[in-house]
Amino acid sequence: MLTELRNELSATRDDLRQTQVDYQSQSEKIESLEDEVEVLQTTLDEESEHSREELEAARRECEDLKQQLESLRRTADLARGTASSYQQNETRASASLERLQTQLDDSTAQVVKLGKEKKDLQDQLASLDLEMRSLRNSLAEARAERDEVESEMKRLQHSGEETLRV
Repeated sequence: MLTELRNELSATRDDLRQTQVDYQSQSEKIESLEDEVEVLQTTLDEESEHSREELEAARRECEDLKQQLESLRRTADLARGTASSYQQNETRASASLERLQTQLDDSTAQVVKLGKEKKDLQDQLASLDLEMRSLRNSLAEARAERDEVESEMKRLQHSGEETLRV
């Protein structure tokens, strides 16, 4: 009877040690994930700020390009009135329009790319946040299991002491 209690106490202690090892492992993993989330949040913030700045610069450039385009159109209209320089001005205006259209297309593509990068970072952050919550739940379960094992161990020790008294 006493041997059984000792064996059961030893098994319970082994379970407690394993639970403590699992608890430490989960704690380290949570710390690592929290650090990673912090780094990703900082990166996301920096990327968001950078994207916002680039988007604002692209918008300003777009407005400038639109104004230049309008100016070139007016210039082209005036040039049409002059017969001798008509052909030359039209060629220059067309080249400028094409260049401006290319720049506008490039700026638009850059804005779309930055939007996609921002969304990818937000998705990655959400995924890490979900994993961190899951790990916290696992940690809470491990703690509860540890507390239960410790309680059982105390009960067995108390039971063993009473058995020895009898």
